[in-house]
Amino acid sequence: MKIGILTFHRALNYGAVLQAYALQDYLRKQGLDAKIIDYRQPFIESQYACFSIRRCLSKNPLIFIYHIMREILNLNNRIGKKRHFRNFSKKYLRVTSKVFHKDEIPQDMDLYLHGSDQIWNAKLTGGYDLVYFGKYPTKHGLKASYAASMENREYTKSDGKIISEGLAFLDVISVREKGLIKLLKPYTEKNIVQVVDPTLLTDRVTWDAIVSSVQEEEEYIFIYVVGIQNNQKVRCLATKVANRLGVKKIIDCKEKGLSPEEFVSYIKNAKFIITDSFHATVFSIIYHRDFYTVASNLGSDLRFTSLLDSIGLEDRVVYDNVRTVDYIDYRKLKIDERLSLYTLASKQFLQNILNK
Repeated sequence: MKIGILTFHRALNYGAVLQAYALQDYLRKQGLDAKIIDYRQPFIESQYACFSIRRCLSKNPLIFIYHIMREILNLNNRIGKKRHFRNFSKKYLRVTSKVFHKDEIPQDMDLYLHGSDQIWNAKLTGGYDLVYFGKYPTKHGLKASYAASMENREYTKSDGKIISEGLAFLDVISVREKGLIKLLKPYTEKNIVQVVDPTLLTDRVTWDAIVSSVQEEEEYIFIYVVGIQNNQKVRCLATKVANRLGVKKIIDCKEKGLSPEEFVSYIKNAKFIITDSFHATVFSIIYHRDFYTVASNLGSDLRFTSLLDSIGLEDRVVYDNVRTVDYIDYRKLKIDERLSLYTLASKQFLQNILNK
């Protein structure tokens, strides 16, 4: 069976490329011919360009000049990061030929999987991109979403019209967060189910096969911040945890300019992780690391609260500050067993699609 995956595989984002690899790897281990459709989504390509005038645009000339200077100063870092991600993609991702328009998507696939990640988040694609819903010509292939995600908010009438149109292209619909089922129900009569992020379909052995060694001689707290609004909160919490544990070193992921493989490695070997990232949370759990996930009280929190609530780790979410630093007893809490049950239904969901 030939399977085409449409996802954010070209975003310079750790979670994006790792979940793309995970889904492809899981399917290939089932003996399937899975490839990622190399869709060059215009907005995403521009957002992750090494130098972009679009990122600098402002009505205020001084702000415009400031952004231009920042782009120039960050140029080398962006080039280095892009090199890391492209090397990862070349080594681990099997992709089709380049696709710039929906009519160029290969039409000979037996199954088209849309997801995972926030492929339906209009902010990340410069407006809703219906290609990620399945709006493109095919010969016979089934179209399904797998763990697709989007903004957790009430949608406007115009949003609803586009979402309804998009969902109509899908034969089978699944989302990553339980809360999205209720939000999307008004826009389709089809059944919607919740499934896990692809990074949870694979086991620790799979990730150990790609991690690189960490050249750190002393224990460290690892921090990874996605939302700018959480930066100060994460850093303050990291300092408090480091002081409580007697750890002298705090490593900021963004300052290290890590490759995707190194990102996983640094989480695997950390004494403690402080993050607001869904995927950093996932890998902390996979490697039985102690962690806190900082919430921002925004809709994006649903991504990790949905997971943590399901496996009994809801107390790892931090909204304000922590008075004590608690460890996680993974064995006592039977986290692996809970995680196994949590992922079982998702594997069965995929199997049911493959049997159609």
